[in-house]
Amino acid sequence: MKKIKKLSLILLTSISLSVPAAAAEPALGEPVLLAETSGETETPKQPVKNGWNTLANGKRQFLKNGVPVTGIRKISGKTFCFDKKGYLVCGRWYTKDNKKYRTDKSGSPVTGLKKIGGKTYYFNSKGVMQTGTVTLKKVTYYFKDNGQLEARKSGSKYYDANGKQMNSVKANQFETLQRAKGIVKKITTSKMTKQEKLKKCFDWVVSKPYVTRRRFSNTQGWPAVYANDHFVLGGGNCFSDAAAFAYLAKALGYTKVYVCVDSDGRGGSGHSWAEVNGLVYDPLFAEAKGYSKNYGVRYGVYVLHPILHIAI
Repeated sequence: MKKIKKLSLILLTSISLSVPAAAAEPALGEPVLLAETSGETETPKQPVKNGWNTLANGKRQFLKNGVPVTGIRKISGKTFCFDKKGYLVCGRWYTKDNKKYRTDKSGSPVTGLKKIGGKTYYFNSKGVMQTGTVTLKKVTYYFKDNGQLEARKSGSKYYDANGKQMNSVKANQFETLQRAKGIVKKITTSKMTKQEKLKKCFDWVVSKPYVTRRRFSNTQGWPAVYANDHFVLGGGNCFSDAAAFAYLAKALGYTKVYVCVDSDGRGGSGHSWAEVNGLVYDPLFAEAKGYSKNYGVRYGVYVLHPILHIAI
């Protein structure tokens, strides 16, 4: 009997040793440590849908429905310029619909008188670069076709782009060129070629009546004086014809422009014509002696040769 009890006790002990112990549960309120996870993996960053976005290369865009805006845009009451790829244009020239702008460091168009690269420009209230004549506070500014300041007029005095006052001769020359530009604008159209405009200006001079207003003398600035015989007074002689056409050619953008005379001017006589890019243009002879031999011809075809050769 004692042997049976001993065998039962040994059997129960071996069974209890073969069963694994249950995992211990933490006590109530004891913190349970969890494995750390990356926030980026759990919550990925969402792409910008609207608003400003700065790229890795430092360039900025403004997104609308996830797409970069382009052109000139007003954002929160301020105007900005974006190129075709949607990049903000900062501190550079910007062209849109044939209008030129200059942006500041923030990408907004500048306005008013601005000095850029040592040259003065004027931008209107919308930021568009201006050319031609602009009057601000009783001061008239003259800007070239490229927008650079050429001169200004305050009262009766003219000043060059550097602020130096012009003498009477230079002032008259400058004023005469402005008159020529006004006439070119009036008698030509944007559809004409440059050559067609030049011929139109030549014919305009030919149509003016012949009038001698003074004895010729080779004084400083005389071409401007004679050009105004046509521009202001409505008629003149061969010196007036040559000078007026030369100024009109200059107003059209020709650079190699001269007024020529076949004498030195000491005797008060002589004949005058214009020279543009090495070719002869003589309004008086074209009317009196034949158009084809006196319009845009070379020396040799044209019978006279210059003694005075004055650049305009």
